[in-house]
Amino acid sequence: MIKNGLDNPRLRAETFKARFLEAAVVEYNDERVLIKPENLMKMALKFKGAKVIIDHKDVTAENANEIVGYINNIWIGDDGWAWCDFTVNDAEAIDLINRGYSVSCCYVAVTSGSGGTKNAVPYNREVVDIEENDEVTHLAIVENPRYEDAIILKNSIKNKVMNIFKFTSKKETKENSVKELVKLAKENPTILLLDVDFTR
Repeated sequence: MIKNGLDNPRLRAETFKARFLEAAVVEYNDERVLIKPENLMKMALKFKGAKVIIDHKDVTAENANEIVGYINNIWIGDDGWAWCDFTVNDAEAIDLINRGYSVSCCYVAVTSGSGGTKNAVPYNREVVDIEENDEVTHLAIVENPRYEDAIILKNSIKNKVMNIFKFTSKKETKENSVKELVKLAKENPTILLLDVDFTR
């Protein structure tokens, strides 16, 4: 059960968008796995309705008060990433997002093959899907995401402001992300871009 008014004074939820999963080679614990573009959407869709928590941890019925929100929608963006929007009504979680935290997803992988090389980067196995596992599957609000280009966007209907909270990426990828956001701002003059670090 999501935290209620007795646990948390925030009775109104806030909605965020996040770029959270990419078709690429990514490192999990002591291995690298490959996600191909053709498998990305079916994997991402398994996150619809999944819980949002602070940091990676096991959440069961006994400690369900650790849930701070839920994922509402999933889509593939023009940048090729899986995006989601999620709702949070927990004051601590919202504060962490405002302080620049990002997201990291957790799942049980369905794998294929014994590994190989992609763009000269070796990987141990290919992830072709994820299991329907409500206990494991979640989106965690974290300081250091596995995907360094994962970001959270905050939409404020009242102020019509889009806030960019996290950019920690290779220069070329970062420049492409900034170009996408500037294009979005030009298409919608009511959107302001704030807190973008162009120098890192």
